[in-house]
Formats: sequence, C-alpha cells, structure tokens
Amino acid sequence: MKTVIHSLLVLLLIPLFNPITVETSLNQLIQFAQEHQYQIESGQLIIKEAFSTTEQDHIEKQLIELGFEKSNHRFDRKLAPDLIETVTIIDTQDQRGITVNYQLTGNISLWSEDKDYANRTNRLIATIYTSKRHDYACIKLSIHDMMLSGYFFENIKKEWNYQEIDRIEEPDLTVMSGYSPKFNQKIPYEKQLMNLQISVRTGINQEKQVMIGTPILMTEY
Repeated sequence: MKTVIHSLLVLLLIPLFNPITVETSLNQLIQFAQEHQYQIESGQLIIKEAFSTTEQDHIEKQLIELGFEKSNHRFDRKLAPDLIETVTIIDTQDQRGITVNYQLTGNISLWSEDKDYANRTNRLIATIYTSKRHDYACIKLSIHDMMLSGYFFENIKKEWNYQEIDRIEEPDLTVMSGYSPKFNQKIPYEKQLMNLQISVRTGINQEKQVMIGTPILMTEY
C-alpha cells in the first residue's frame, strides 16, 4: 500500500519538477523587451485552432482537469488577480467543427517572471493544442521619447530584420506594419506578407505608449 501511495505522489509531483517548454510569439516579444530593459505595462496571448465536434467533450474534460471553471462554452482560470486565462469554444457555421480560442491577458511581466504561471499556461497549450495552432501576441510598452526616436526602432530592425511595408500617421497615433523572418506566423497584406505591427500613441503629457503585435495587433491601440 505504501508503495502505491508513493508512486501516486511521484506522478503528481512530476509536473512541478519537469516544466513544459512551449515557445510562442509572446515569449519572443517579452524576450526583446527584457533584453533592452523596456517596461512592459501589459500584454496578451491569443491561440486559435479548429477541431472536430467529436473532440469537444474530451477538450472540455481536459480544461476542467487543468483547473478551469466552466460557464456555458466559456472556461476561466485566474492565475493571479491581474492575470486571467479564458478559453471559449465556438461552433463553426456548418456545425461540423469547433474553434477553441485561448486568451491570456493582464500582467504579462508577472507571468514571465513566475515559473509556475508560465508552466501552467504551457501545460494547457501542450495538452489542448497541436502544431496546427495559430497564435497572436502583443505587448504594451512605456518608452521615453528619447529612446523611441532612435534606439528602439534600430533595435527592432537589427534583431528582427524588420522591413516596413505600410505606415499610417495621425496627429497622435502612428501605426507601422511590416515583416520579420523571426516570426513564424504571417498573413497576406496587399500582395505581400506581414507579421509585425507597431503602434505609437502620444498621450496627454506627451508620454509615448508603444504596442507591438504579431502577426497583427489584436487589441485596441
């Protein structure tokens, strides 16, 4: 009996000592910000993948086992008061398939610094999703005007081999769209491919807020 209990405890503790590594575009954005000591105000990770309807019950069971609370076709898990995970399951128009949408929002700096939070998210991705998933990520930075005018864009061009393909300029907002071979996801844009979007907004006190998204900004800027 003692041997059985010991074996069960070992199985339960394996996830704690063997963290799962899952690379997403959010990790790439965070790494860039941390290397250059840019302050991350917030961020977001969105993952989408299509499945057959026959897989829905199994996916919902896995989400419950991972600690999500169910409300209709929505599942929520609070990692921290300001760090929320949400999964929604949406039927396709022909009712033959489902799309499983995952969203992580909030204090991304806390998420990247706490190995337990990151490991729980990675375990979810590894459990539910496959290599066919599509992920979208963005981070919001607070940058001084001096840093923004020079080093910031130079760092992006140098490290990501970024090539701008479009720019929209308004009095208090600039949005740049381009391509970088460093990111796997890409979408068509005016007969070209894009996978990086950067917005710069000037606030009331001339403070600059920068958002970087890949392959596109999925949140309001």
